[in-house]
Amino acid sequence: MINPANVGQSTFRIALTGTDGVGPAEILLQRGARPGVLAEHSYTELPGLLVPRLLFSKGSPSSDQLMRFYVSPTAGFAAPPWFEAVLNFGAAGAFVFMLVWAWASVALIERSRASARKASAASPSSVHPGSLCSTWS
Repeated sequence: MINPANVGQSTFRIALTGTDGVGPAEILLQRGARPGVLAEHSYTELPGLLVPRLLFSKGSPSSDQLMRFYVSPTAGFAAPPWFEAVLNFGAAGAFVFMLVWAWASVALIERSRASARKASAASPSSVHPGSLCSTWS
């Protein structure tokens, strides 16, 4: 837990003086941020954030503003990917994020296995040596 006497110190110093390393997610929750506080704003503002600043003036992302409000005016948002889903949708966001993450992981593993099976089936070691010699002569 954060010592109230250390509130004026930098977040890095607080993490170093604690008994364990504290990440941005823990710091935000300890300082008062609640799940669902962004109310989908960090996702709905993405199209506008992709437009270059040269075309129109834009503010910083709402997740950065949240971090600056609760942690430090110079802080930026750097947290695990699941935490932004929690800040936007609460517990349901975490659940959906974990389902999508698990599905993507299984799909990646299955694709890797299929690719390995396909490569081993087409490898020269599975071809009879005599069949190669007859095509080269």
